[in-house]
Amino acid sequence: MGYQVDYLQVGNGETSGDCIVMRFGDLHSGDRTKQYVVVIDGGFKESGEKLVEHIITELGAGYVDLMISTHLDRDHIAGLTPVVEKLTIAKLLMHRPWLHPVRADGDAQKEMREARKSYEQAAALEDLATRAGIEIVEPFAGTELRFTADTFLHILSPTEAYYEELLKEFDHNKSMLAKALAALGTPVTAVADAIRKIQETLDHSTETLDHVHKDTSPENNSSTVIYFNLYGHKMLFTGDAGVDALHRALDYGESIGIDFSDLNFLDIPHHGSKHSIDTAFLNRISARTAFISATKDSKKHPSPRVTNALVRRGVNFFTTEASNILHSHDAPDRAGYSALTPGSLVTEFEDE
Repeated sequence: MGYQVDYLQVGNGETSGDCIVMRFGDLHSGDRTKQYVVVIDGGFKESGEKLVEHIITELGAGYVDLMISTHLDRDHIAGLTPVVEKLTIAKLLMHRPWLHPVRADGDAQKEMREARKSYEQAAALEDLATRAGIEIVEPFAGTELRFTADTFLHILSPTEAYYEELLKEFDHNKSMLAKALAALGTPVTAVADAIRKIQETLDHSTETLDHVHKDTSPENNSSTVIYFNLYGHKMLFTGDAGVDALHRALDYGESIGIDFSDLNFLDIPHHGSKHSIDTAFLNRISARTAFISATKDSKKHPSPRVTNALVRRGVNFFTTEASNILHSHDAPDRAGYSALTPGSLVTEFEDE
């Protein structure tokens, strides 16, 4: 029994996104009834269209066993609409903030309306899925789904309590004053002649990943962090989660007996942003391979601070900058895919 994990290219310029599809089971027989298909995010709508074509032509499937929206940013969720429109979906995991009134004023109906307006693509996806008769489940820590005796997933973050704390700071729940103050507090971009060069080597003493702030939006920290175990192979998917959410996910996983010291595969959060991951997280886990969704023209994603930290820890990393990428085990070869060279250390780079 084997698996395939496909990362499709999403976005252009500085705008990246996530679009991931997994297939596992008996992949050699060609018998679809012995296989499972799971979608994790769909990128933008145009990447969602490509995802549908990929599932039909590359995977030979018209049925998705599970579709997961890690969070409500449009570079992750917009592409899920074409999947629902054109394929058969058994179950959808997605957060629905309008079901969680958290404001002190107690006007739950107003809060629900404003949440659905702020996240109209998510609301539309919910409506579409409901009309299609798709089961919708909110993915909170503690959710476990088993496909077979030796294939399952655990949701590690967020807990419902943590999610509701984050919701208080979601954009639709901020006062006009808070939004104005936040805008005033946006740091001014440094002028070109102030840009400095950062130099790093394989020596851990040169690591600069923790020299930058680790602020992450509440929306990104609400990302669903997912642990998959497929035939003993361990994978961790992180959406756009930040440092706080990632450590909460590891804490919960360890509390239920998950060992993160031998991951086969790690999904790097938020396109390899230097603000979303720290060395403490990387030191708590060990992974053989890491994938990063990022466009080739982005100057900040992935950050060399992040990729260098991976190289120092012996992690082979790959990005979608040049093409779709595939991670597989005990699976047939697919036309158009070949072995890729992992990324390497960047010894000098501009302070992004």
